[in-house]
Amino acid sequence: MAKTCADYPGQCGSLANGCGGTITCGCPRSKICSSGKCVNPCVPSKTCADYPNDCRNGLSNGCTNSLNCRNYCPVGGAWCCTDGTVRVEVLRVQTPSGVERISGVEVP
Repeated sequence: MAKTCADYPGQCGSLANGCGGTITCGCPRSKICSSGKCVNPCVPSKTCADYPNDCRNGLSNGCTNSLNCRNYCPVGGAWCCTDGTVRVEVLRVQTPSGVERISGVEVP
C-alpha cells in the first residue's frame, strides 16, 4: 500500500511513497518547510544596526541566517564598515542633490 503524507508527520517535500515513487507533502499553515522538516517560521529580529562597530560577515540575524555587515554604513550614523574591517567614525549625510558624503568624500 502506498504511503501518504500522514505517514510522515512533521516532514515535507518529496518523500518516498513506498512503491518506488514519490509524494510531495506540505506543512500545516503555522509552519514552513525547511530541509525536509516542518518548522516554525522565524522572523529576523536583528540587523547590522544591532552590532555597532562590528563589520564581520556571519553575524546572527536572530534566526538561522546570517548578516553581511562588511560594508554597512547607516545614514546619520557615527561609524561605517568598509570592506569588513575598517571602521570610519564620521557622520554620513544625504545632501540635497542625493549624494551621500562621508567626511567630505562623495560616496556613490
